[in-house]
Amino acid sequence: MTRRWMAAALTLFTLTACGPEDVSESGPEEVPASGPEGSLRGQEQEVWGWYYTSEELAPAECDGDALAYGASCSHAFCDDVRLGCNTPPSGTTKGYPTWTASFSEESTRPTICPNGSWVTGLSCSGGYCDNVSLECTPISGRSAGNCYWSDPIADGKSTFIAPANHFIRGAKCAGWWCESMTLYYCEMI
Repeated sequence: MTRRWMAAALTLFTLTACGPEDVSESGPEEVPASGPEGSLRGQEQEVWGWYYTSEELAPAECDGDALAYGASCSHAFCDDVRLGCNTPPSGTTKGYPTWTASFSEESTRPTICPNGSWVTGLSCSGGYCDNVSLECTPISGRSAGNCYWSDPIADGKSTFIAPANHFIRGAKCAGWWCESMTLYYCEMI
């Protein structure tokens, strides 16, 4: 009887130790890009380096030298937004960030960071995160190459992740309360 209990306990501890890995120890998940358009992934994905915000929360800001390379939203009308951050190629130096004016679906033009600047944060205000502002940080040592517009992210149906060495430089909204956001991203060369 004692051997059976020991075998059962050993099996339990072995199965528990072989569970899913902690992604915080392995860094961000590598996601294959579908050409220059980037990648749209399901909302279930939870990876290291993602920061959440909504109108009742503090802005989502990238830590250290990281830049925004992905985004997604969830709940009604994209109420909760998350920003994915990753380290840029070597040889870059960050300057002092500034925030853009707020924009929403009523805005007629996209909001893009000034030349030499890249998105490092996102904040929102108003119902359902309707008014969005981007934190733009100047980066020296590298410049923007080819740039593209992502497919829209909307109501938790997708996550956008830019291809390797591509980072977000702007965004635009559509739909009620900015429920659909399209991201402007560029290769860092």
